[in-house]
Amino acid sequence: MRTRAFTLIECLVAIAVMGLLMALALTSFSGARDQSKRITCLANQSQIALAITVYTNTYDGLFPIAQYYDQAHFALVAWDTMTYVDDPKHARPGLIWEYNDGGAVQQCPSFSEASMTSGDVFTGYNYNTTYIGRGENEGAYRGMGTAPANLSQVRFPGRAALIGDGGWSGGANKFMRAPLDAGVAEGAVHSGAQAYRHGNRTNVVYIDGHGQSTDRRFRKPSAQPFNEGLLRWPNNGFLSPDDKAYAHR
Repeated sequence: MRTRAFTLIECLVAIAVMGLLMALALTSFSGARDQSKRITCLANQSQIALAITVYTNTYDGLFPIAQYYDQAHFALVAWDTMTYVDDPKHARPGLIWEYNDGGAVQQCPSFSEASMTSGDVFTGYNYNTTYIGRGENEGAYRGMGTAPANLSQVRFPGRAALIGDGGWSGGANKFMRAPLDAGVAEGAVHSGAQAYRHGNRTNVVYIDGHGQSTDRRFRKPSAQPFNEGLLRWPNNGFLSPDDKAYAHR
């Protein structure tokens, strides 16, 4: 008996089908991997938000300040890290580290660029500085000074963002700004936006503890072109075109 061989056309069709199946499998695997990173990121943010909640309970409802300079110890203190001026290569635990599982929880799994804090390998998240953390040199904005907000002042815990994926043209950022914040320069506002790096989505956890993954992003109305360049739209953007997604009252 003669064995029938495959024709060239049949071989090409078989190769094409195998290629298609492999492409579908890789796409599915890539999607599952991205989904896993997004879930891990949201879990990290939830842990940070919980640590902030424990902090407020410890300090009579006062949220951790976003940043200030400690004159007595010559140190830059922030919500996540503390760095001595004479030893910038070694970041120390910041205001909330003692309430969570070390600094590793502050690393977004989808962000692999350099940290914006000298001496700290973990990076990726930002903290609502305009309305919640505030801080030194933040300026007066809508009657708010440099002191952080108090939990007793919060009227919209389910609407005001607390922790999110930080992003601007220089990488990550850790000071979340509301788009209409007039207490700092517009360039600083655009450097405090959110990054949409999880499959074109961004994660955010609100004051009441619930988390959300969203693809909705906005620009600041009438922003200067140079400052929009700092934003790096549409990779980064704001959670609302006004301060609604950030304001706690």
